[in-house]
Amino acid sequence: MGSVAPLRMTSYALSRLASAAAILLAAAAARADEGSFDLLLVGQRNLTVISVGDATISAGGAAGVATIVRSSGAPFAADANASVQCVNHSRKAPAGFELEADCVALFSAEDTIDFHFTRRTGDLTAGTSGGGAETLTDGTGRFAGVKGDCTYQVDNLANHWNVTRSKCSWHR
Repeated sequence: MGSVAPLRMTSYALSRLASAAAILLAAAAARADEGSFDLLLVGQRNLTVISVGDATISAGGAAGVATIVRSSGAPFAADANASVQCVNHSRKAPAGFELEADCVALFSAEDTIDFHFTRRTGDLTAGTSGGGAETLTDGTGRFAGVKGDCTYQVDNLANHWNVTRSKCSWHR
């Protein structure tokens, strides 16, 4: 029977192995600082609406509740709930519809995340829906340093209620 020679690693091989391990650890750490989640937001708008020429302009706020319905992991925990406050402005004219809203989701006194919504489809009329872009702009507590992008779809219901479903990717 033949004998097996002992494995001897040169300093070059050890150096290459250490470099590969460092790259893998850095990649794993980077993945820990990014992820995805789905958010469900139910809220009611309180708007002032005026007509100016052929445009309808609205401004005001909304209040509601958000729930994280799916998450790839911390800091966004599945089934976590937050109260949400928003301020928004929209304009509907023959040229189209434009909406911008800024919202803060309060998961706890220390843990908040800020969102910016934009939309160019639909309007605010009950029975309509539309989709747009949502940006995670800032956070505190466990959300400090979190930024991200989402797509969202909103359904406008009777009595100024709406239901918004968002799919988000985030990074730190």
